Amino acid sequence: MQEAFIQIWRRPQGYKSQRGSLRSYLFGTARNLAKGWFRKQRTGDSLDREIPLWDRMETNSMVAEAFNRLDPEDKTILWLREVEGQSYMELSTILEIPVGTVRSRLHNAREALREVWHSSQQPAGGSNELR
Repeated sequence: MQEAFIQIWRRPQGYKSQRGSLRSYLFGTARNLAKGWFRKQRTGDSLDREIPLWDRMETNSMVAEAFNRLDPEDKTILWLREVEGQSYMELSTILEIPVGTVRSRLHNAREALREVWHSSQQPAGGSNELR
């Protein structure tokens, strides 16, 4: 909490009464400082438990292989949403389909990826497979 007061003390021009109460400004400043602190803590933890490079490369290779086994339509919609970060509305515009259709196609594409992933994880010979 002290850091919030110090920040406000150093930048008194930051508070604008027309944007809200001083109390809201103080809590917002404290919240932002807390989020930054937690973000730094998470980053520090991940460095301590770094995954070896060969494990990351193997995992990336397995994901790429599973992704490449999908239908082109599933690949496209998953790529646009998960890699490029397009919103549902943006996908609707890009693909020229309703938002509801975007949602159902994403669901189906994720299910297809899940099936491909699980089928590639089965041991050779498929002894655990239900027939």
